[in-house]
Amino acid sequence: MRQRAESAGSPETREVPIGTVREAMQRLLRGVGYDGEAAADLGESFLEPELRGHARQGFDHLLYYFIPLVVAGRIDPDAEITLTREGPAYALLDAGRGAGHFAVNRAVDVAVAKARAAGCCAVGVNNAIEVYMVGLYAERAAREGLVGLFFTDSTAIVHPTGGAERVIGANVFAVAVPTTGPDPFLMDLSVLNGAGPSAVAEIARRGGLLPEGIAVDAEGRMTLDPAKVLSGGAMSPFGGHRGYAMALSIAFLSASLVGADVGRGLYSHVPSTQFRSDGSRDDDWIDHMDEDRYGAHGGKGHLFIAIDPEAFGDPGDFRQSVSAYVEEVKGSRKAPGIEEILIPGERSFAARRQSLARGTVPIDTAAWAEAQKVAAKLGVELPG
Repeated sequence: MRQRAESAGSPETREVPIGTVREAMQRLLRGVGYDGEAAADLGESFLEPELRGHARQGFDHLLYYFIPLVVAGRIDPDAEITLTREGPAYALLDAGRGAGHFAVNRAVDVAVAKARAAGCCAVGVNNAIEVYMVGLYAERAAREGLVGLFFTDSTAIVHPTGGAERVIGANVFAVAVPTTGPDPFLMDLSVLNGAGPSAVAEIARRGGLLPEGIAVDAEGRMTLDPAKVLSGGAMSPFGGHRGYAMALSIAFLSASLVGADVGRGLYSHVPSTQFRSDGSRDDDWIDHMDEDRYGAHGGKGHLFIAIDPEAFGDPGDFRQSVSAYVEEVKGSRKAPGIEEILIPGERSFAARRQSLARGTVPIDTAAWAEAQKVAAKLGVELPG
């Protein structure tokens, strides 16, 4: 009998020192062609999700998604970012088929600088790749005292309301707002109604059932069976037609608007979403990282917007208003059994502080073992 997802969807983990994880990530990145400085910078973008308790956007993505695409030639470690269009309150960057981390950080820098002069600025990025935990980039603007908004689409894994096919990405947007406290308000939201493909595969491997309403089978029928989702099914948007509409809006802003590919044209194949129906990966996936099975890299897009509160009044008054409202919300009457009302971003920031205090992060034991095999293929040795 299958177990419920709550008891079957979590992988076995081991606590690994943060420094060991950081060094392992950097060695893997150097092994696929990044120089020391770039590997250190890029590695932090994969380490941050681990610190914040979002493991599937960290080491897992680096190992099963990013590295195979670099090895297959779909991501260029030597890519140069080009400014192709520019005005007082806008800019467009060509990422050169490189890691999205570098291009989006450049977009944030440009947007913040121009917003300080013009009041607000929108910067588009095309010919790029995923950036995983998108809230990190909106947060950068907020820590500079500005409001940051980030929109990005992704590989088609979601069905439209009333549909059965994967034609929409698990599109994401983030909003970060400065406060008077040490951390900003930070919303980082995907249109998925629940777990993504990697988590569905983990549930399948452990014989669990999916929560209700997060996916459909190949015929478009709601299903709790992860095997039916992995073998031709699709993920569902949250809130039915609301999440569906939001997903399309994000795609139009972050892809169509900036001249990037959209929908099924984005990638022809993505390794992190390709699993057997039992949730397992091909046993020899490591030996085939450089084959065309990983498909052509599409022109992925991002859109970053920065708004300077000073354009509308006193920035201090703005932050005070935000913080006062946050306290009002947190201090409102709680539902039965609830100890604390949390604000978006609060749990993530707390997890980061706890990880740093503990000095370790939990890493999937199977992924850590796979990383040793990948490292051997790349000719590098991992610590620990």
